[in-house]
Amino acid sequence: PVTILVQEYLGNSFKNIPLPISNAIQAFSGLFVLSRIIPLMQDFTKESLQVAAEMESLEKRIGFASGSSSLGALQTQQLRAQAERLGLNQRNVLDSGANFLATSRGTQIEGEESIKGLEALNQASRVYNLTLGEQQRAQVALQQVVGKGIVSQEELRGQLSEALPGAAQIASRAYGVTTQELNRMVSSGLDSIDFFRKFTQQLGIETSGGVAGALNTTQAASARFDSSMLKLQETFGKMLLPKQNMGLDILSKGLNLLEKSLPVIIGLMGTLAGRTAILETTLAVDLVG
Repeated sequence: PVTILVQEYLGNSFKNIPLPISNAIQAFSGLFVLSRIIPLMQDFTKESLQVAAEMESLEKRIGFASGSSSLGALQTQQLRAQAERLGLNQRNVLDSGANFLATSRGTQIEGEESIKGLEALNQASRVYNLTLGEQQRAQVALQQVVGKGIVSQEELRGQLSEALPGAAQIASRAYGVTTQELNRMVSSGLDSIDFFRKFTQQLGIETSGGVAGALNTTQAASARFDSSMLKLQETFGKMLLPKQNMGLDILSKGLNLLEKSLPVIIGLMGTLAGRTAILETTLAVDLVG
């Protein structure tokens, strides 16, 4: 392919170049391309191994939060599907999902309800084109609500409303009350599980109509590209991880053996140094004599 490109670029003039020179040009062109490709492949391989290790860790976290590897695999697949449908970065969706599933474990919304609630939040993130920081703050607010057992004004009007536009109004519509009435309900002690269910359901309903339009934004296109690259690196990296892990295990055993052998090695070195000193002294005496 390099030869063809060179010939096409130079046109008929390439045919008039003496054969040794044309061969040298082709060889130089090939080396030039390789000099650019090899570093790129090395960087891609390194990044792929890092991505594969990160994604493997996220899958383990989700599996632990889910209580079983089979359920964890299913919920990982569901979160990946959400990211795919909504044009979100898969790594970010899995990371936030793992955090929320860990928080909701042991509560009434453990498992499937948490996944559905996360889908509503992820959907709103896409429709409102939230930044990664805003997405994380909105989710942290919901995690704190679920973790505390009751809703506080700090999470509702502070963190949640600041990150997610109109969150307090959405919550009011979810309960069928005014914002003032919702404030009184929160002050009296609003159950967090009931709030999570009603709020995420209303959030999903209100944002469902905006998904199609939101998928045409630059932010969504960029996230889809990032996810495609991530999947490619993850697939490639997971093919290499077993070989890397095997190599690291062999190296670790070698280092452990070296560490255990150090006293013997140091002793031998000391003995050798002592005998060398004696030999040098003997030779010096003989020379003087």
